[in-house]
Amino acid sequence: MKTIYPARSQNSIIKFTILGIVSTALFLSNTLAAEADYGIEAFHTKWFWTRPKEGFYSVDVGLKSTASDANFKGNKAFAFGDLNNDKLNDLVTVSEDQKSFQPYFYNSESFKFTSSPLSTAVPDGFHIVSIFINKEQTGQQYLFVTMQNDVTNVAQIKLYVPASDSNSYVDNPAVAPIMIQYKSQPFFFDVNGDRKNEIMFNSPDQVDGNYVVKVGAFNSQNQFVVKDFSEEYAILPSQDSNCKTPIAGSLSIPHSGSFLDIDGDCMPDLFLTKTYTNPEGVSSTQYEIYIQKKFNNRQRYCMVQTDDFKYLGGAESQIPLINFADMDRDGMTDMVFFRDSAVHTFYNQYIANSASETNLCKTAYESQHLVNNRFFGYFNNIGNDDKNIQKQTMYFSDDKIIELTDVAKDVPGRIQIADIDADGFPDVLLTGKILRDSKDISQTAVFMNSKASVETTSQLIIDNAQGASKTQNGITKDSRRELSEQTGDYKIQDIAGLTSTGGAFIDIDEDGRIDVLLQKTSDKQITDLLCVYNNYVKDTFFLKALMVNTVNAYGNALSGPSYRLIVTDLNDEKFVVIGSQLTQSAYNSIQMPYCYLGVGRSNNYVESFTAAYSIEGERSIRVWTPIIPNSQLIIFAPEQNVNNWTLELFINPTSSLALIVIACLICLFIIGVVIIILHIGEKKEDQKNKQKAFDYL
Repeated sequence: MKTIYPARSQNSIIKFTILGIVSTALFLSNTLAAEADYGIEAFHTKWFWTRPKEGFYSVDVGLKSTASDANFKGNKAFAFGDLNNDKLNDLVTVSEDQKSFQPYFYNSESFKFTSSPLSTAVPDGFHIVSIFINKEQTGQQYLFVTMQNDVTNVAQIKLYVPASDSNSYVDNPAVAPIMIQYKSQPFFFDVNGDRKNEIMFNSPDQVDGNYVVKVGAFNSQNQFVVKDFSEEYAILPSQDSNCKTPIAGSLSIPHSGSFLDIDGDCMPDLFLTKTYTNPEGVSSTQYEIYIQKKFNNRQRYCMVQTDDFKYLGGAESQIPLINFADMDRDGMTDMVFFRDSAVHTFYNQYIANSASETNLCKTAYESQHLVNNRFFGYFNNIGNDDKNIQKQTMYFSDDKIIELTDVAKDVPGRIQIADIDADGFPDVLLTGKILRDSKDISQTAVFMNSKASVETTSQLIIDNAQGASKTQNGITKDSRRELSEQTGDYKIQDIAGLTSTGGAFIDIDEDGRIDVLLQKTSDKQITDLLCVYNNYVKDTFFLKALMVNTVNAYGNALSGPSYRLIVTDLNDEKFVVIGSQLTQSAYNSIQMPYCYLGVGRSNNYVESFTAAYSIEGERSIRVWTPIIPNSQLIIFAPEQNVNNWTLELFINPTSSLALIVIACLICLFIIGVVIIILHIGEKKEDQKNKQKAFDYL
């Protein structure tokens, strides 16, 4: 029997069939998209609606597979920098056994790194603990590789130069290795203001039971000239009675050597952590702050403040690696480190010049004032001054972080700081060990910097003896800021898994959004790198600043320049954003070669941008205004005279430009249609009026 459906029923069946096919296709496409391992090119398609939705994505940037050299297995990130002067971030990695290294060059067209043809092996018996990318004013690029031998208890720095293919590196036989204290690492910075980096290191031999802090540099004949830091560069009390005497110790292991502005005068100061052993064999470790001054027409350093790490309590042998950032956006640099399961933030107690003042750089203080007025509170004031000293216990979910995970052999873990959402408040990336279900595991998470609040239901409220409310993590009613683990936006835990060993902030594709380079251990116990791409779109702005010592030499980044800018927020309030460039180089600080400044939300230009540096002891400060936000600024500083400094500005169109153009065209079309309709209506009305007038006549 043949069944005949009415025409309406047939149409309904056809509609439902089409809808089913479309729904199935959409479901499959979404499923495939969710499971796809994207490349960065997927986020740069011509049409915005074809791009993946907002989120964190594990993307292939050419680092997952091992290098072209079959002897190079594993990948551990050791250095960022511009190796080939193309204004892009390149990468130097070391192998799993840390006995060879490999440069990777970023290609902006393929959005991937390309490894050099061959890896470079260090001498037998040595393993790599540090790599520093250095360029001279000639444009020649060098790699200073620090390595140590655990059998002979020897450590040295070797200089490697580009091979004939310009991609690989070879040992320079004309330069002898620089011998340093076993287990120590050097610190690279511009100690004398000649716009070239010198090397600070511990001598290989002891004097009166202590290693000596030395500073060395290569002269024009490739001879390494070494000087004693205290004798050559420190201002002693016999020369200035207000300067303190540096202890006769060595850079601590590990140490936190830093070169950045601490007192707000825009000139880079010197922060060192040193260990001293007395004649009885008892050792102590302290930090020392040296303010830069010009003395006898030379760039010198006056020690003004110290503090001993023994006052932190706990295991005195745990010397923390210290980072610096303006955590509360008050225009002054704060001190941040992880120890005893907590992030310690020591807020700078000095007051910065406000946005309403003509000069954002403070006049240099007298030495006596700096000696009597501390930048950071004493360590033994933890718990007694919650406004200036904050100790926040850190958790992954409900599991307390026991300690930070070592990045590599003889390379301890450390905090990584960057403003990942560009709101003006630097955020934190932590990779640490926790105990879960009686198992030691390692996790990585982003902790956002937000206004502190004790009114939280997720943590137990405790009342201490003084009656001040305090959460389980140590935040009190007097705390300024709070670090919150991200489980929504910027959640990285699922990608990192339980085998991550480190991470670093980097803007892979130079789109102005901070990404994460994650280091993980595979099932085969091989360390590999993956890029976690930041595809979150926030209504905030940023600036990148890079100061170099030679015109058109983008890879010749200086160490220690400071930047200050004035921004007006949506509430019409002005504030100052600060930052410094390449402030640290030891113990896998792995900083981006430029300074990334989160501006936050604003409806105006950056009103004033100040770039400053010290050249041969003289303050060199240049101000530009106004500046377009979401741009990269490159300052060429070839000499002390700031009138000869030049500025290049690079800006990329917003990723929503196509949407804006389409919206504008639609609006113009609608307005045009309305105008035409009104015009036609008016013409008809005029015609009627003319007809009436004619009939009347």
